[in-house]
Amino acid sequence: MSAREKNDCSWCPQQAGCKGAYEAMGRSNAPSVVGKVVLAFLVPIGVFIGLVIGLERLLPALGGERIRASIVFLSGFGLTFVSIWLLKQLRHRRPNQQT
Repeated sequence: MSAREKNDCSWCPQQAGCKGAYEAMGRSNAPSVVGKVVLAFLVPIGVFIGLVIGLERLLPALGGERIRASIVFLSGFGLTFVSIWLLKQLRHRRPNQQT
C-alpha cells in the first residue's frame, strides 16, 4: 500500500472491508463486461449520430427545415432501434457465446 493510499484511508472506519472488496474484485474470474457495455451504450449512440448525419445529407431538399429535422430524427431513431435489434439477433446466433 502506498503512502497516498494510507493517508486517504487512514481515517475511514471501513478501510479493511473496502480493501478486501477491491482485492476480491481484482482476483475475480468473471468474464469482462467491457464488450457488453460498448454494445449497449456506445454503439447505439454512434449509430444514431451516423444515421442522423447521413440522412441529413441524403435528404437536403425535403420540405421545410422543421419537417426535415423531424423526419431525419425519427428515421434515425427508428433505424437505430432496428440496428440494435439486428445486433442482438446476430449475437444470439453465435455458438459458444457466453451471456
